[in-house]
Amino acid sequence: NKSLKLNEKKIKLIPIIESKKGFKDLEKILTKDKKNKLIFAVHYGHFDYCLNNRFWPFPEPYHKEYWDIVFPIIKSCLKFKKKFIQTPYPLIDNPKLFYKSISYIKNNFKDLNLALSLVNFDSRFLKKKLKKKDKFKVKKMSQDKKYKIGFANKIIANYLASKKSKKSFSLSNKRFIPPHQFLSAKLFISRNAK
Repeated sequence: NKSLKLNEKKIKLIPIIESKKGFKDLEKILTKDKKNKLIFAVHYGHFDYCLNNRFWPFPEPYHKEYWDIVFPIIKSCLKFKKKFIQTPYPLIDNPKLFYKSISYIKNNFKDLNLALSLVNFDSRFLKKKLKKKDKFKVKKMSQDKKYKIGFANKIIANYLASKKSKKSFSLSNKRFIPPHQFLSAKLFISRNAK
């Protein structure tokens, strides 16, 4: 702030939580900003966070483990009155799950100032079609090694088959696959496949 004069220029900061250290130190970061009020929002960077923690597979929006990461960040945002920006939604062929996950957040945190991001433009994501009976089911991730190997091989194949030469990420017909997920899948295979 002293060197950039952010307050004078009315520039606000948005830290992106992408590492174990950032996750652990979020409240400390927000506490240090109480006086200056430079932080406008907190963004969760799921793919970097999973790579940093060496998770495999990366938790999906329907996994309990995914929300075990997201909810503490949201609680910190509420405590310090900051907007929460959800990580980009990866399942590009499932707008219903996208809206269910939004409802899940709103049902658990009524006063949250929420922002969302998508990785592709698809008009289906702009038309909310949820009914009250549409329940959001969260399940634990499978710990089955055979499943993890199969999923890693699927991510690798889909990433390579749909990656454009000038882009680091891949869009298959079902999902956004960032290089982080591809690299984690390759690392998992190299350590576990026989």
